[in-house]
Amino acid sequence: MIPRRLVPVLQKCQRQLGSRNIHSTPRCNAAYSPTVRKIRNGQSNQRAAAAPRQNLSVDEALPPITMLSVAKKSGVIDIEPEKALEFLREYTKASASSTGDWEQKLCAEHGVTPFALSILSGILRRCRAHPQKILAKRLMLSASKLGEKSATFELVLSAIKADGLRGNEVQAPLQRLNQLAKTDNEPLAMTLLGKVLMAQGREREALEWLRKATQPPTGNIDFDGAGAALVDEGRALLKLEKLVAANAVFKQAALELDEPEAYLHLSNFQEPGSQTQTEYLMKAASSGVVEAWYKLGEHEFQKITKSELKPEKIGDFGMAREWFQLAADGGSGSAMLYMAQMLRVVGMGEDGLLWVERALDVPDVADLARGMKEQWESREFNLYDISQAQG
Repeated sequence: MIPRRLVPVLQKCQRQLGSRNIHSTPRCNAAYSPTVRKIRNGQSNQRAAAAPRQNLSVDEALPPITMLSVAKKSGVIDIEPEKALEFLREYTKASASSTGDWEQKLCAEHGVTPFALSILSGILRRCRAHPQKILAKRLMLSASKLGEKSATFELVLSAIKADGLRGNEVQAPLQRLNQLAKTDNEPLAMTLLGKVLMAQGREREALEWLRKATQPPTGNIDFDGAGAALVDEGRALLKLEKLVAANAVFKQAALELDEPEAYLHLSNFQEPGSQTQTEYLMKAASSGVVEAWYKLGEHEFQKITKSELKPEKIGDFGMAREWFQLAADGGSGSAMLYMAQMLRVVGMGEDGLLWVERALDVPDVADLARGMKEQWESREFNLYDISQAQG
């Protein structure tokens, strides 16, 4: 049985519909989304990791003791806060220059397990200071080196998201991942190896490993994370233009395992605008799938463009605005541009331009956003412009 603590590493990062008032003003909400902030932070961390190993100021690298106390009281970690700080002090000093098996010796002296290392890393990742983030990365690398599976998975998955699979520091975790997948037949490792191969454009090899994770004789769909593995299998099949097989896999993931992202993909195989398509999108949207929010916004927006309604205020866009607002806050660049142009149409160009500037940080739409910003003051926008630009 796979420890449940390993599962979140491979699960899709999903944002639930929170208590935020989606009627709040565009200016207030046109801030860097959580996804964009994560990308920007990830890029910063990657640059730091690529730099030569440096001495860290112990005082600047340590987390606040209050964070360690909360973690201890909530049962996240079983080390007393003062002892955790003492360990981190010695680790910080040793990490800059020590070689060999110093990590194993230091952990043994302080009674710190590899899993506890990964938890301490997670605590430090929530801190803001640059030295704290560097220390967090080193702790996770040590945890992986000492055999903590979740640390290996986290490092590889982070490298995939940051397009950093060629980085020097991820090579050892990649080797451990291969060992887990090829020798131990670890289903989560096989799934993640499939993700790695997908990121490298090796869809056929990825498909092989994903099927090993979910199909007999090496795998099944009884493990936590099987739904995500099936979704990746379906994505690989789409890349290989095997649409019938992809549809079948998405259907299995959605209808048998209730995998939210599978509903999103399955909706693409339905009649556009049909009730079934909407139901599948709502299933995905209710679980926080950002792309589903965006697609529902598109559906509602198309209703407006087909009608004779000419919006005069942002509220006239109804549910289209609501869904696009959610998606934009969740990091969808396309939704940001829709928000920008809807605001421009109703005379709120200054607010709309804020969304254009946020979209510049989203690679998929950066070029479109750049062109839009250049022409922002020199042309008029209408509903036709919006749909054509996003199409």
